[in-house]
Amino acid sequence: MTSSAEQREEDQTGDRAGYHLSAAEIEFFDANGYLILRNQVCGKLLQRLQDDTAAIIAAGQELPAESDTGDFQFAERPHGRTMFRVDYIHDKGSPATLELLGSPAVLGIAESLIGPNFVPTYESMVFKQKGDGAAINWHQDAVHPRNSRIFNIDIYLDPSRTGEGALRVIPGSQRSTPDICVSLLEPDPRFGNPMPMSYIAVGSGTKQENRAMVYAGHYSEFHIMC
Repeated sequence: MTSSAEQREEDQTGDRAGYHLSAAEIEFFDANGYLILRNQVCGKLLQRLQDDTAAIIAAGQELPAESDTGDFQFAERPHGRTMFRVDYIHDKGSPATLELLGSPAVLGIAESLIGPNFVPTYESMVFKQKGDGAAINWHQDAVHPRNSRIFNIDIYLDPSRTGEGALRVIPGSQRSTPDICVSLLEPDPRFGNPMPMSYIAVGSGTKQENRAMVYAGHYSEFHIMC
């Protein structure tokens, strides 16, 4: 018998249909805004990614402090200058990152969520050097109106452990602030669906003209998990 990780390794260059998300996984993603898939990238491809990204980090650390570091992002920490991010990693001479982009493991996820016609728009590598404990503030990505799913695919090349800088999420926080507020209410059916109405706000220029909807109802019981 072979383990799921071993089977994944054998399928790294195979049919992406084997990596399609199930209906239950898609439903979970839409409701909560995240999905954890273990052993999606493993074996030899994972090792090549680890080797190539280590070389990219090493090249960035060799850049003089006074030079234009371009896509290599540095920050001044209390203990000194630290590199924490590399943008547009696919043009840094790594065949493995391009292999990852075209792998069934990535294409299967994207195809499941948005169909066969999609465009990858941006890629970066974020990491923490030993002793670099700087926090990343709570935030939302891509907060703007959309007609289809927009999502990040995060690939972890090293173990991500609780208490050691692992990513944390608040389920449901991918929604806009108005949508979150409405979800906390039990609307009173007597008032029907509210209509958008224009109003003049305290502000200047175009910020004065706004549209809003007023909902009538009661707060429902809810839980936010951190």
